[in-house]
Amino acid sequence: MLNEGRSTYGRLLLGVLVLFLVALAGVCTAGRLSPGYTLDLGPGEWGRLQGFYDWEDNGLYTYRWTTSRARIRLPVLGAPRRLTLRLDGSRPPAFETAAVTLWLDGRPALRIEPAPGPHLYHLVYEAPSAWRWESVLELRTETFQPPGDARHLGGIVDRLHASRPLRPTGLLWPLVLLWSAVGLAALALSWALGWPLEAGLALGLSLELLLSLLLARFLPAVLPWAGLLLGVLLGAALVGRLFRGRSALGWARSSRRRERPWAPFALACLLLALVLALLHLLTPYLPVGGSWALQVLEPFYAPAGPFPRSLLRWLPLLAVACAAIPRFNRDLRRLVRGLIRLGHRLAPRLRPPGRWLLLGLLFVPLGYALRSRVLWGDGPHLIAHIGAGYRFKEAEILAFFSQATLYQWAERLWGWRVEDVYVLSGVVLGALYVALAAALSEEVARGRFGRVAAFALLATLATVQFGFGYLENYTFVTVALLALFWQMLRVLRGRGRPALVLALWVLACACHLQALLVGPAVLYTLVRAWQDLPAGAPRRLLLGRLLLAGALPLLALVALLSAGGYDWAALVQGGWTRGNNPYVLVPLRSPDGYSLFSLRHLANLLNEHLLVAPVVLPLLALLVLWAPRRVPWRDPALRALLLAAVGLLLFASLMYPDLGAAMDWDLFAPVALPYTLLCGYLLDRVVADGEAKRYGVTVLLVYAAVHAALWVLLNARMI
Repeated sequence: MLNEGRSTYGRLLLGVLVLFLVALAGVCTAGRLSPGYTLDLGPGEWGRLQGFYDWEDNGLYTYRWTTSRARIRLPVLGAPRRLTLRLDGSRPPAFETAAVTLWLDGRPALRIEPAPGPHLYHLVYEAPSAWRWESVLELRTETFQPPGDARHLGGIVDRLHASRPLRPTGLLWPLVLLWSAVGLAALALSWALGWPLEAGLALGLSLELLLSLLLARFLPAVLPWAGLLLGVLLGAALVGRLFRGRSALGWARSSRRRERPWAPFALACLLLALVLALLHLLTPYLPVGGSWALQVLEPFYAPAGPFPRSLLRWLPLLAVACAAIPRFNRDLRRLVRGLIRLGHRLAPRLRPPGRWLLLGLLFVPLGYALRSRVLWGDGPHLIAHIGAGYRFKEAEILAFFSQATLYQWAERLWGWRVEDVYVLSGVVLGALYVALAAALSEEVARGRFGRVAAFALLATLATVQFGFGYLENYTFVTVALLALFWQMLRVLRGRGRPALVLALWVLACACHLQALLVGPAVLYTLVRAWQDLPAGAPRRLLLGRLLLAGALPLLALVALLSAGGYDWAALVQGGWTRGNNPYVLVPLRSPDGYSLFSLRHLANLLNEHLLVAPVVLPLLALLVLWAPRRVPWRDPALRALLLAAVGLLLFASLMYPDLGAAMDWDLFAPVALPYTLLCGYLLDRVVADGEAKRYGVTVLLVYAAVHAALWVLLNARMI
């Protein structure tokens, strides 16, 4: 045994040495193989830009206007390079051309008198520090303000090109240590999950080689990706260590009654999926104002991806047609079952909460890779206000406070932009969204297929867009509501804590005041918990815990937000409730004809749910009509979800909306959460398990997944 332990430690030390040597060789080789690279300041996000306005297109090239001080953060390996900047000194005739001074890493390097029209200007970066993570090129100039434009404009920048290293690259030891840390984190993960040492070593070497290839290509994303990989690996290792226990698959075996897939329920699901897919093809023939949910592929900017929009409109129908083929349908379900088994084999000793968190961590790289690059609605407003140090009065109290405070810290420490802060918070909260969706699927469904379907319904809502760095504040209330519903269901099953339900409700209300309308569902849950107390139980103790759970978070939030400068007077006055509208609620009558019972308002409501949850409400109606006697109306869980769904639907129906693909769809998106959970709950109980159910629901889920993927890719400017 002693010799075996020494052998294990010897192999571990050898593995650590191999990881360090590969990291050393990778960083050293990458610097000598790195080619030149170009940072395009148009719609592509190839650099780290600060002090620039949004991109524009003059028909010849794309460009950005600078402010008085604009910075471009460049990746660097300590190698001298020739920098070529393409500037345009054009200004309106009433304004004189201003000189531009280039600063490199805080030192003046070159003064330029830019001529009208695009010209190339060269600068040799002779002696960069070998210990810098990046170089900063700053452009300083005098600004002007065109008539009718609130912006203060400096100069026009098209692109920046960095040549190949003029001399061999110096070795950057911080990168070597970071690469080694990624490899060691892979070893820690393998130990926490019980993998062989060789598996962890292979994973670490693969990630180090991948980072070295990125570094060789000089992609600016190499440092964020390295930090992201390190954080995900360490988080997964921590989860594996904390939630280690006996193997518990957690998937109930469902009866498999063989029947033809062409049963009535399967045909109804297939017909519904075909109707939804065909609606995308009808968008050119529908009025723009009345069908904005179906025209998400026709936004207000030119296509950025390689696929024509006319072809993408056919993608939902093609996906439904493929999923309708019985053999392909079965193979798709077999693939999902295989992935579930693979997850259990990779982490056989983890308890279910550990698996949920690992599933959420797997979302992090995807969320960062497909992060949103489109600023819908209030995005520019948030960038301008948070960047200027604005202290807030919005309804999303805690969310705005968190984003503004995080920006102040990150900008001071690392020079982050407002967009970077939203990417960080969005990806982290997106991982929590996925983990909570997995946890809720365990609560609402009993069979294996029912749990997978409930998880897939939540994961394919357009609400998942919030997890991809979407520049808005509704991610917080979405995750808070999911956590609240999870604890409510646990309490109603006799496994949760009522005090935690009340605390989460207070937190959700602080994230956005629409959570107040979930109050009846919370009250029902607490009353049921009180009634279910066994005889002789200390009821005063439960009452005391509830009072503390409600009062302590509320007092802590009030103190925190008051210290942060929240404008409580503006909240009481209620001016924020109107937004861009003259009304708070939809009026019964109005001069422009937009009223509570008007067709325009009904069209907006339908479009909202077609965008956020296109298959959920029709499937929910189908389930209720299919077998109303099988609906367990007296189940407390069903009643609580129904109360929550009614409350949020009233919010979406009565609040005066600025609805559209670019406006306020996100404000009402959390409304879909309770009725999606209700749909997953009834799907598991109303329709008998069998081939017809699995076939029909799979077709619907394929359509929902394609719909959500198109929405995410559109915001990531990949289509």
